[in-house]
Parts: sequence; C-alpha cells; structure tokens
Amino acid sequence: MKILLKILKWLALIAGGLILIVVVINWKDEELSDGATALAKFHPPVLPNAQNAYLALVGFDAPAGSNPVTEGARIVAAHNAAVEARKSLPPAQRAEALESAAAKAGVSGANLQFRWSGKPFGDPLGLASLPQAMERGGEIADLQKLNAELFRRYLALQQMPAFADVSTPDIASVSLGNGVFNGPRMVLLSKAALDAQTHHEPAALAYFAADIAFWRRVLVGRGSLVDKMIAVRMLGADLREVADLLALPAFDAHAYAAPLRQILSPLTPVELDASPMFNREFGLNLNSLSATFAQARADSSVGLLEWFEHGPLSGRFLLKENATLNIVARDTLLLSTGSPAAYPKIRDALNDQAKAAFEPWKGSLYNPLGKVLVAVSAPSYLEYLARLCDLAAYQALVRAQLELRLANVAASDVSFYLVTAPAATKNPYTGYIFNWNPATRSLSFEPNSIRWREWGASVTLPPIPAPH
Repeated sequence: MKILLKILKWLALIAGGLILIVVVINWKDEELSDGATALAKFHPPVLPNAQNAYLALVGFDAPAGSNPVTEGARIVAAHNAAVEARKSLPPAQRAEALESAAAKAGVSGANLQFRWSGKPFGDPLGLASLPQAMERGGEIADLQKLNAELFRRYLALQQMPAFADVSTPDIASVSLGNGVFNGPRMVLLSKAALDAQTHHEPAALAYFAADIAFWRRVLVGRGSLVDKMIAVRMLGADLREVADLLALPAFDAHAYAAPLRQILSPLTPVELDASPMFNREFGLNLNSLSATFAQARADSSVGLLEWFEHGPLSGRFLLKENATLNIVARDTLLLSTGSPAAYPKIRDALNDQAKAAFEPWKGSLYNPLGKVLVAVSAPSYLEYLARLCDLAAYQALVRAQLELRLANVAASDVSFYLVTAPAATKNPYTGYIFNWNPATRSLSFEPNSIRWREWGASVTLPPIPAPH
C-alpha cells in the first residue's frame, strides 16, 4: 500500500510539474505584429458604381425594370450599415443581430428568377455539353424569350470594365444575385456550343472571348473567397467547352487560330495574385477571432473558480489572443506568395503547421488551442489557391491542345513538339510538358485541388485528317 501511495504521489508531482511547465510557457501573450494590425483594418476599394460589375451581380435578380447596379448598391449599403451597427452591440447580442439580418436578406417575391421550360442545362464541367447543345438547341430561343431581361443583363454584365467587392467583410456575406446569373449564362454557353457546331463559329468565339475576359476581370478585381471561387468555376466551364470544340475533328481550328490564341492567352501574374483576397478574408477571420476573445472575456468572472474555469477559453493560458492573430497574419503572407510553381511548398508548409498543431507534445506547448483554431480554418483557403493554380494549368493545357492541332503533329511526335513549344503550352506547376497518352490521344496533368480532380484535367487531340 505504501508503495502504491508513493507511486501516486510521484505521478501527482509529475502531473503538477507538467501543468506548471505549460502555465509558465503560456504565461505571457505576444505583442500584436504590424501585419496583424494592418489586416484588421479594411480599406474598401474605390470604384464608380456604374463601372462596378460586383454591384451588377449583387443586383442581378432585381425586380423587372430595375437597374441591377442601383439595386446592388442599395443592398451593399444596407449590409455595410448593418455590419457597422453590430460593432456597437455587446458581444452576446451580435449573433442574434446576425440571425435577424440573415432573415431580412431573403429573396423578395418581386425578384426575377430564371425560368426553365424543362430540365436545366448541364454544366460543361459535369457533362459533355456539345451533344447537349445539339440535342436541346431548339429550346434556346424559347428560353431567351422567356427570360429576355435576364439575358440582356448578363450580356451587359460582360461589358462592365471592372470588379470590386465593396461590401464590408462579414460572416453574413452579400449574395451575388442569389445565383440567378447562372441561368442565362448556361443557356448562352450552350448557344455558343451550338453555333460552333452549326457553321456560326465567329459568334461562338465572340461569346467565349467576352465571357472569359469578364471572369478574368473578376480574378483581377478586389473580392472575397466566394467571388473568386465563382470566377474560377466560370472560367473552367468556358475553357472546358473550348477544349471540347478543339477535340472535334470537324472544327476548323486553323481558320480561327488568332481569336483562339487570344482566348487562350496565359493567366497573368496579376490574375494569379490572390493576396488582396487573402488579406480581406484573413482580416475578416482576425476580427471574428477578436470578437470571440472579447466574448470569452465578457463571460468570465473575477472569482477564483471561474478564473480557472474560463481561463483557457479567454486566452489566459492555452489560447493566446495576440499569438493566434499573429499566426493568421503569417499565414496570410505565405498564401499571398502563391503561384503554380510555389504551390507545393505552401501546401506542405501549411500541412506541416496543421499537423504540428494537433501534436503539441512533439513541438512547442505555447498557445496550443490557438494553433488548432487556425489549422482548422486553413483548408478552404489552401483549396482555393489549388483551384486557381489548377485553372492556370488547365488553361495552358488547352493552349497546348490548340497548338498541336494547328501544327498537325503526329501522335508519335507530340512529346518532342511540346518540348520545343512556347512556354504558354507548358505545365506552370513544373515548367515541363504535360503528360501525353498516345493510346487515348490525351494530354493531362495531375490537379492539386479536390474540385479539379472531380472536373477532370485532360484534353483530347482528334486524329490528323488525311491529306486530300
């Protein structure tokens, strides 16, 4: 019995010593870094309303006869005022105010909805859109008449010169017209596919040029994670349809080499620069974390028992406020350096950081809960960076498909041709050529994002026509 008591005594001393070590390590918080301080300040972009496609998207489903830009500006102004008003509320009342704002933001019965006469058209990233266009081409004119105002709005949207999300970053984000813009866009995409297969290629290529240019302006403009995710998907769908056209033996790529090369011009460093978006998103996260810390401090009591009970949650020991916010700032800087070539290193660094957060006994015991909190929020941002880099790779893949068609390269010479081809045809992840499978006549690359693995990252070369 005495031996057992001694063992328990030593175990208690060891446990107490470990707890004391953790307390000492986590006794002080860090100073808030300059980077974290800068992220907390939101500087809205300045752009005249009439030039801002963001406002046109927000108000896209405005009632018939309304101006989408005017309606979008009204919605954003109301959102910004509500966000500002919530700042003055006690932390406990902010969630209730957020729910109330969400309830008021519901779609009005007067708002336009896209009306389908039958089954909605499928997305090129999910099915073979060229056969669909031929099979259902007769529905296109009827859908355009049925939704005439929405089609006019989308075509006007394509011509707007710039995009800037001027809403104040908040958990309650502003909807882009409740997604109604996708209805006319899907029909117009099918119409372009139909035109390209029925001897109206110039009209089809003009549509692709306008739509791709517009969504590339969204990539360049200041926007949220949701804005950018939508742009990547829209561009991916457009590029997929161009790739499907280039895979058709009957499509005369030589006759339209110049407009096709313009459509498939490489994404620029500015278009691939996600730093403004990450600054906006991490600024939102930083302010949300600050509000969480404030709530925890408000809930904790000065009593000794409550001090120990609430201490870890209010940042006294295991969750350090400034140290956590500084991690957010460092991650922002790391993600902001993203490019296809740099992506693997960024991915590995964030994954290693997340792994270490869940195994604090293998590294530092400082701020363990803060590290976990940041780690669980990182995957969606890393996935966006992967999608953006995969988009750049897919665009280069389709460009390689075009150049191979224009050069009439035999299957046995594809790899050799690509080695000497322009940089615009190379895989931007590696700088080398894409994977060539002569058996399936397909070029491909291995995508890094979950979504592009679902969408597919390969293109097909049609057989070279026999000389006449």
